[in-house]
Amino acid sequence: MRAWIDQGGVPGLLAKLRELGESMWSRNPHHDIFSGHGVLSAVNRVCEPLLYRVRLAGDVSEPLLPEKERWQVARAVRSLEAALHYMAAKGHRD
Repeated sequence: MRAWIDQGGVPGLLAKLRELGESMWSRNPHHDIFSGHGVLSAVNRVCEPLLYRVRLAGDVSEPLLPEKERWQVARAVRSLEAALHYMAAKGHRD
């Protein structure tokens, strides 16, 4: 993960999260909510060690990103969550 961040950098990660967000907003809520949850779950799994302390086999690692970049990535992930929740609510209303 660290090598990927070093190569692609946070700008590449943020661009990918923006792309996923645009895709999330265009999803059909009747058919794609479960795939949207899958996307969000995968994003959270990938971003967790970047944003938070992670405990694995008794060891705790520090977040891989500096604080400023953690805020940017966390904001992009929250945007994905908001899109998914909006589309799910829209699907329940339709």
